[in-house]
Amino acid sequence: MHNLRKITRLAAAGLALALLCCLFAGGCDNKKEEAAASSTPEFPVTAGGVTLEEAPGRVVCLAPAIYEALEELGATASLVGVGAGIDAGGLPALGSPALPDVEAIIGLSPDLILTSAQPDSTDADSLALQEIPVAVIPSPLRYGELEDYYQQISVLISGSQTGAANAARTAERLGTEAGAAAGAAAGKTPVKTALLLGEGLCAGGDTWAGDLLELAGGSNALAGTEGYAYTTDTLTAAAPEAILCPAGMAASLLADESLAGIPALQAGRVYEIDTALLERPGASLAAAVEAMAKALYPADAGTSSSAPETVE
Repeated sequence: MHNLRKITRLAAAGLALALLCCLFAGGCDNKKEEAAASSTPEFPVTAGGVTLEEAPGRVVCLAPAIYEALEELGATASLVGVGAGIDAGGLPALGSPALPDVEAIIGLSPDLILTSAQPDSTDADSLALQEIPVAVIPSPLRYGELEDYYQQISVLISGSQTGAANAARTAERLGTEAGAAAGAAAGKTPVKTALLLGEGLCAGGDTWAGDLLELAGGSNALAGTEGYAYTTDTLTAAAPEAILCPAGMAASLLADESLAGIPALQAGRVYEIDTALLERPGASLAAAVEAMAKALYPADAGTSSSAPETVE
């Protein structure tokens, strides 16, 4: 009996030791995995058609939309020059994506250029001779491409892991802000809406602007239209209940007799908004959604007028 108790105690001790070894080994494995993850290099990275071996210390940004994205990412510290029209605290203006000031850019010795359009062959050759990489990152065509757009920019500045994580956080925050900005549409029946961006220009069903209209609670009357072009016949057939348009366009729409049968014009539901807010996937995103939502779902809904309303 004594020997049996002794054997039992030894077996229990052995089991406890085995469990401790397993726990220790598991902890070691976890630490090894964490160490391996933390030691994964941020560079090289590839995005926008270029590969960077190390983090850029001197960056030129020629595209306003990319600059706005850099601001949202908190990644403007390495900028040494920007495109014309970008207010970047006194940094030199270096032309536009279509017409960059190549001589001035080369004079700044950047190790990365961010732009939204490929430079012409002459400019591209001049920059290539100086071994200056040019990352071409066009604005997203659809709202669902927002995170990928931010990721391409962010990884070039901050590296594969840090950049991707920052891009994901930023895109999620912008989406949350845009969703909150559509508060005026909450609980309302979607209004069949045509979003016009200029003479002959509209937000078709496969466009960034069309996606933002739906995010604002509108039902896109021109969802069956591809791209940004429309005709009088297309607009008439769409029969929108409301029209959103740029400032100064409403009067001409209301005066156009060929459009007189459109329900939105008959009801006077033509609203002018700042359509420039729709052009950049950054800080203006929530403002664009809010402007459309407030126009389509005003707090004092129920009254109509033939006079256009401008929504800030």
